[in-house]
Amino acid sequence: MAAFLFMEHRKELNQMNDELNPKDLPTYLTLVDEDGVQTEFELLASLEEDGVEYRALAPHYEDPAQALEADGQFVVLRVEIDENGEEMLVSIDDDKEYERIGDLFLNLFDEEMDWE
Repeated sequence: MAAFLFMEHRKELNQMNDELNPKDLPTYLTLVDEDGVQTEFELLASLEEDGVEYRALAPHYEDPAQALEADGQFVVLRVEIDENGEEMLVSIDDDKEYERIGDLFLNLFDEEMDWE
C-alpha cells in the first residue's frame, strides 16, 4: 500500500468577477510519494462509504493543451489517519474495493453532469 502526504491549496486566479465564491474554485492537492516525488492533482470529489472516506483525484496540467490530451481517468485514494492524527491518502490495493468505490464516483459524476 502506497501512502501519500498531501498539501491542499487553491490556485490564485485573476478574476474579473469579484462575486466568485472561493468555494467554487478548484482544490489542488500536491501528493508526495514515499520517494519524495511531488505530483499535483485536482480534487474531483469526496465521498464516505461504510464509514471510510475516499477522494477522487485527476492529474492537474498547467498547460491547457496537455489537459485536452488527457484521457479523463481519475485515481481513487482512501483517507486514513496517521499516528500524529494527520490525514493521509493511501492507495487501495483491493481490486474489488477500488472498482466498487470507482463506480460510486462515476455515478456521482454522472448525477452532477447537466446533460440538457
